[in-house]
Amino acid sequence: MDSFRLTKIVATIGPASESEEIIEKLILAGVNIFRFNFKHNSPEWHRKTIKKVRRIAEKLQRPIGILLDLQGEEIRMNLLKEYYEIKEGDVLYYVEQGDKRDFKGKGFYFSHPKVLESLKEGEEILVDDGKFRFVFQKVNGKAALISESSGILGDRKTVNIPGSDFTFDKIIERDIEGLKIAAEEKVDFLAISFVKFAEDIKRMMKELKKFGGSSYPISKVETRAAIDRFEEILKESFGVMVARGDMAVETSMEEMPYFQKQLVEECIKKAKPVITATQMLESMTQNFFPTRAEISDVANAVYDLTDAVMLSNETAVGKYPVRTVEVMSKILAFNEKKNKVDSRARFNFELSDQEEIIVDSAYGLEYRFRGQKDGIKAFVVFTHTGRTARLLSRYRPLVPIYAFTPSERVVGGLTISFGVEPFLYPSLGERRSIRDEDVAGVLKFLIEKGKLSSGDRVVVLHGDILAVEGGTSTVRIVKA
Repeated sequence: MDSFRLTKIVATIGPASESEEIIEKLILAGVNIFRFNFKHNSPEWHRKTIKKVRRIAEKLQRPIGILLDLQGEEIRMNLLKEYYEIKEGDVLYYVEQGDKRDFKGKGFYFSHPKVLESLKEGEEILVDDGKFRFVFQKVNGKAALISESSGILGDRKTVNIPGSDFTFDKIIERDIEGLKIAAEEKVDFLAISFVKFAEDIKRMMKELKKFGGSSYPISKVETRAAIDRFEEILKESFGVMVARGDMAVETSMEEMPYFQKQLVEECIKKAKPVITATQMLESMTQNFFPTRAEISDVANAVYDLTDAVMLSNETAVGKYPVRTVEVMSKILAFNEKKNKVDSRARFNFELSDQEEIIVDSAYGLEYRFRGQKDGIKAFVVFTHTGRTARLLSRYRPLVPIYAFTPSERVVGGLTISFGVEPFLYPSLGERRSIRDEDVAGVLKFLIEKGKLSSGDRVVVLHGDILAVEGGTSTVRIVKA
């Protein structure tokens, strides 16, 4: 029986990882989902590279998810030069579009012009992930930023306005092109930055449907406003990305770890997939080994019970993309085995319908036999929507969940869920009920794939009548 890692790995694809050779190595090293950052590269690059990933995943016979990350409400500061040397007390003047060539001092403009309309006198502006702090003021009747820090400020750096609750169009023109690609390429997940309202997700999905797309929405939670409205945002989201980089700037660095744990916990309770992201192995962008703090960070994400962890610069532009994934996979796999707490004692799971009660019983069987020689080796789930597999995943069992579904969309959506390995099972769509030969057939398939050994004890879940939402009604122990 092959080894199985439960926590999923999301890797950002970029110049360091876009070749067919590296993509294949990354998949073999443990990548479950490739993130495409739509802030960078041309739309054609994204189309071409998504096709490339799909082709290689098919060759390797691995279920690999695609996540397209839209820009959304992200704000950037555009300078009139490539960079400015900034000193404390320096004044940067806001420059209107038509005045750029004639302006002689240090000038800037925002990527979203409406930002200026929303700023208040004395408001704090943080630039380049908080490396620079400015205060907004009127100087000689002109809008300006007064510097409270020093250093070399580059062009097009990110802007954060802590505590701000203003909003403007989340779907910018470039993102419309991203939605077209998501629909055309049947992208599995669609992430949007700086979500502040549940309406932001509804708007994105409405726009996506215009192009015939059906990607699962992932909300990037990175502002105080999103944290304050998290319950309503979570209802509209398929899953959540805990985007710690901007969160640490938008809230405060000392609060960020607390919010990370709270958000992960709430997602688990609601059976919503959650990704822990940002700087997990950042030093490996340049270095062959991670820092001890980074190793602990990845391990602590395991003890938080996150569904997935994400790599950004490490795999997009780093020197060692494949080794970084190998290191992350090794840290995850070891620490998963140490996380033996019964999730029912840790989380107050709602059991509000038949399916939730059945799944709770199934997990209880795995936990009851845990550690025994003839214990439960895996779950086998037959599902049309993926919900049964996700409900089971929230318990964080220490054995794999093999999910069989007739839907390619559901296969893609389950690539993000903790412990779930999805398989396309087309003939399930032709059935009204699960037969004994269906169970025997998938068990034989899993043995041939090296996922199970003959005689292994597994828990099987399915509905008496298939294709009924929430219709899971049967749980039984069988031997492979």
